Amino acid sequence: MEKIGSEAAIEGEGNKEFGKNVHAVLEFLRHATPGKTPEGMSADFLTEGGQEMARGMGKARVQEEKIAGYSSPAKRAQETGDLYLDNTDESVEVVNRTIAETKAKYPAQKEGNIFRMKTKQELAPTVGFAKIMPLAKEFAKTQKAAGSKADDLTLIIQYYLDNPEKCRELGVDLPYDAASQIAHRVATELNMTERFREDTDVRLINVTHGPKLEPFLKEVVGFGRLEEIGGAMKEGENLQFVVDIDGNGSKNVTLIFRGRNYELTEEQTRLITEMSDYYKAYCLPKERYAGMKDEKLYAVFEQACLDYSNEDKGIDVANRNRRNFMFILDELKKRKKTYKDVGLSTEAADAYYQIAATYKIGSGEELWS
Repeated sequence: MEKIGSEAAIEGEGNKEFGKNVHAVLEFLRHATPGKTPEGMSADFLTEGGQEMARGMGKARVQEEKIAGYSSPAKRAQETGDLYLDNTDESVEVVNRTIAETKAKYPAQKEGNIFRMKTKQELAPTVGFAKIMPLAKEFAKTQKAAGSKADDLTLIIQYYLDNPEKCRELGVDLPYDAASQIAHRVATELNMTERFREDTDVRLINVTHGPKLEPFLKEVVGFGRLEEIGGAMKEGENLQFVVDIDGNGSKNVTLIFRGRNYELTEEQTRLITEMSDYYKAYCLPKERYAGMKDEKLYAVFEQACLDYSNEDKGIDVANRNRRNFMFILDELKKRKKTYKDVGLSTEAADAYYQIAATYKIGSGEELWS
């Protein structure tokens, strides 16, 4: 199986150099048409029309020599990517050939996954979006009554973009958090291209959801209303970063979206990197703690209490320890766990009471009174 990225760097061809004469297309697309739940949200499977749409992507979009696929863990996204890969021209070398090969190389592959996609959490659906849908639908209805020509999806996602505080209140991923998740994947792959062997010609597809790409575009391209860019992204629609590195290692990146080309500036590249760093520092730990079982979360909170005041390794370590402490505390609060549930050791309890007294974050029998 062909290897790309860090694997290619280890087992590359002959004496070819890294990061020269490279052409790469980094494609980010919304999954194809899914079924619907009774509440009107996306069900986790594709309709027959959605399957045909995904097949068409593979037939129409790929001109590169090789292709590899990444996906949200959601099955509707994985199925989109799987059908996309399966319907590329026979001349295109597909990196993700079978699920067995994928699992052998990528131990993090989700157990029981029937598709070949390598899953990435940063491509996953926007957490809690269903909670804001009733308000967003009401907003869309009001706007339509007032004469708006925008479609319902555009108005719903516009409400999401305009109301980060309501998202925070309801426990929905903030628009900036969603943007940073996509930015992290973009930054990772942009850096990856510099480790590709000379003469690489590859497409990397990344299958995600709405609303994920819209917040990213708002941060990077900049717009006030979605109508300025033609509305919300439709099922199967994509944006692409076309990366060309010449024989001297000079790199040019162009964002292509709806027929418009945006040559990526140094400022935009810096912004993508900053959002990626934000994701790693703030979003990734929260995702990790949210996925833990109670017993494991109690154990990491014990350690977090002990680590919180660890100033001797420098300000960066101290700040990270404080962030982790608060992230875990928030997750315990969401689960309605009390001080007794956690069962801190005497040493960790003493540390917690000192922290609580200093920062007035709650103490006593209830951890967050």
